[in-house]
Amino acid sequence: MPRAYFAERLLALFTTRERAAAIVGDLLELHCGPAGFWLAVIRTTWALSWRFALGFLLAAAAEFCTFFYVSPWFARLHGTDPLAELSGLLFTLFAAGTVFSLVRFGTSDAITRLGAALALLAGLDYCFWRMPLMRPATLAMMALVILLSCRTRLGRFALLRLLGSMVAAAAPLITLIYWFAKATAARCRNGCNLDLRTDPVIVVIPIAFLLSSGVLAGLLDHYKKGRSQVA
Repeated sequence: MPRAYFAERLLALFTTRERAAAIVGDLLELHCGPAGFWLAVIRTTWALSWRFALGFLLAAAAEFCTFFYVSPWFARLHGTDPLAELSGLLFTLFAAGTVFSLVRFGTSDAITRLGAALALLAGLDYCFWRMPLMRPATLAMMALVILLSCRTRLGRFALLRLLGSMVAAAAPLITLIYWFAKATAARCRNGCNLDLRTDPVIVVIPIAFLLSSGVLAGLLDHYKKGRSQVA
C-alpha cells in the first residue's frame, strides 16, 4: 500500500529498514483508518527523531561556541602556531561530534567515548601548547587512543565513522568561513563591526555551522543503524 511505503521510508530515516517495516506493520494492524494511522506515524517519528534533532541543535551550538568563543579566548592568552590551529579545528569538530553522539546514542556508545577523549586531547594541545612537553604528551595520547580503538572491529568502525564524518563536516565549514572572510576583508581591515541590515552576508555564519553540524549528525547517525552488523 502507498501509505505503508511512505510511512516506512519516513521511519527509516531514524531507524533501520527492518525495524521501520515492523513498526509500520504493527501500526497497520492497530489503525484501520488513514487518520489514525498517520497520527500514529507522526507520534512514532517524533519518538524516534527527537534525540537526533536535539543532538543536531546542541552540536551546532557547540561548534559555534568553541569556534568563536572558547578557541579565540585561549588564542589571546597563549597565541597559536599552525599545528595549534589544526588542533583548534579538531577540537571544534570533535566537541560537536561528541555532543551529538552523547544525546543520540548515550554515554556507553563507542563514538561518544572516543570523541570525548580526542576532543579533550585536541583541546589541551590547542589551549596549552606552549607548556613544556604538553604537545608531545597530547600527540602520544592521541596515538594511544587511536591504537586502542583499532584493536576491536567495533572500535575501528567507530573511529572510521567519526573521522569520516569530521572530514565531511569540515569541508562546508571551512569553505563558507573562508568565503565570508574574503567577502568582508575590505570592510574589516580596521576592525569588524558588521550589521545584518547593511551586511546580509553575515547570514553565512549560522548557515555554515548548521550545514556542518547537519552533515556531521547525518553521517554519525548511520553508526546506530550499522552497529549491529559489526558488534
